[in-house]
Amino acid sequence: MKKTLPIALSSGLIAALWATSSTNLQMSTFAGFLAWSTYFAAGGGKNGLKIALLNNFSGICWGAIIVSITALLSPTIGNIPAIGIATAIGSAMVIFQSKISFLNYIPGAFIGLSAYFATDTQFLPTVYAMIIGAFLGVLSEKLGKVLHLDYLKS
Repeated sequence: MKKTLPIALSSGLIAALWATSSTNLQMSTFAGFLAWSTYFAAGGGKNGLKIALLNNFSGICWGAIIVSITALLSPTIGNIPAIGIATAIGSAMVIFQSKISFLNYIPGAFIGLSAYFATDTQFLPTVYAMIIGAFLGVLSEKLGKVLHLDYLKS
């Protein structure tokens, strides 16, 4: 219980700051939260940051590839079949890429892919928000540890 309160306080404070600042800057608030979640789901720390950044970014890239394949196929086979085929290819590639050691966190890649489509296929805004979100995870973890130490002293 003593560890939960400081982490809850740090996460709540940083989440409030992110929600208000990202909205004011017209950034994707939820993409940042998704990356923040990926960071913790990947175990946190330096390794969790690396996993979150690389795998979220790969998912965003697969999203852009899906859009490109769809645009390429649509004139020939129609939009709906093109979307289905492109999505099948992109989703399969997310799984295949997991054979590469630094891209083996499949949920992180699918989170990046989903964030890309949720931001209406805006590549750079999705990338920026997810980078910030992953670093917010680091910040909340570090602040939580500082508050935890202060909390134990009191």
